[in-house]
Amino acid sequence: MTDSCVDKELSFSQDVKNTVPATNKNTDIRLLTTGNFHLTQDEMETYYDSRVTGGRTGVGLNDERCIASTASKDGLDMICIIIGAKMVYEENSYKVKSMGVFKEASTLLDHGYDGYKSVQVLHEGQILKQLDIENGECDLTVGSKKSVSTIVPKDIYLEDLNFVYSDAAISHEAPIKKDQYISTVRISYGNLCLAEAELYAMNSVQPIQKSYTIKPSKP
Repeated sequence: MTDSCVDKELSFSQDVKNTVPATNKNTDIRLLTTGNFHLTQDEMETYYDSRVTGGRTGVGLNDERCIASTASKDGLDMICIIIGAKMVYEENSYKVKSMGVFKEASTLLDHGYDGYKSVQVLHEGQILKQLDIENGECDLTVGSKKSVSTIVPKDIYLEDLNFVYSDAAISHEAPIKKDQYISTVRISYGNLCLAEAELYAMNSVQPIQKSYTIKPSKP
């Protein structure tokens, strides 16, 4: 929703109207108005953006415009913020020629959705490594107990990411119980850490049972 306190913006178009249906508390159909033209194509189809799910516009110093919008496309949610956009008016007139804040926000969303993607780098129950356990009767498998997703450039693939484990130089000794915390993995692209997850034992490891030779007693 936007404040209707700027005459110049109101002279551009009447507020776009939407309705709230009747409820069990209010039998009247109520009208809502918005000056966020990203959200409707009734009067200002030029600025309508189907990716935008909500937002808040505002006015700063020197008639600069700003907007904070939420957007969603192909399962990827984004937040878009524009500060200091300009209104372009007709020559010698208060009539608005172009509302730059909406165009700039859509351009920024284009950059986000065209250049980045959401990828799942860990799956719940996924085994990431197998460890040799000191004095253990078997090896230990280590994995994640939750799924983890992150945002990467569209030309980056899973094999381009680095998996760094916090226990790389630590030796583990039996006994180890299933679901026991073992280490943490950091998933990075270059020097940028994209995600982090705790890793747990996927199986129990018991100590090796020592065998003893018992001599028979004399009759």
